[in-house]
Amino acid sequence: MTSRPLRATLLATAVLAAAVLAGACDENGGLSPRIEAELLVLETIDGRPLPTTGMPRTILDISAESLSLRADGSGTAVRHWRLLTGEARRDETRLRWTVRNAALEINYVCPNDALVDCIPTPHWRGMLFDDRYVATEAISYATPAVFRRARP
Repeated sequence: MTSRPLRATLLATAVLAAAVLAGACDENGGLSPRIEAELLVLETIDGRPLPTTGMPRTILDISAESLSLRADGSGTAVRHWRLLTGEARRDETRLRWTVRNAALEINYVCPNDALVDCIPTPHWRGMLFDDRYVATEAISYATPAVFRRARP
């Protein structure tokens, strides 16, 4: 039989652990990564290192992309790409991000010049790990798209 003080200590520990876990969950019950400020740097698209095409049979090569996320759920995407004609381009797009069911969803803010920015969300969806973000769903790239976490 357990003593009263030990039972009280065990109960208090269980309540504290439940409170900590509840605070780490998103509104849908999934574990929520804590994001204060995050810089994600694209390394591979469908297993291919950059520069590479975003999707098979496209007319552009992706040279670099980074996703800068802020604690308030906003962010910025910066993409450097080159048309197959050799012309280099740079795009910068505002983002909104959220965590749903333990997955990090990143969306381009509409309106923008590109039609892709207005396609229904999520635009990126995947898992955030200690050292990387692996997007298993993406509107403009083959997947998986792997980003290195480059903590700012």
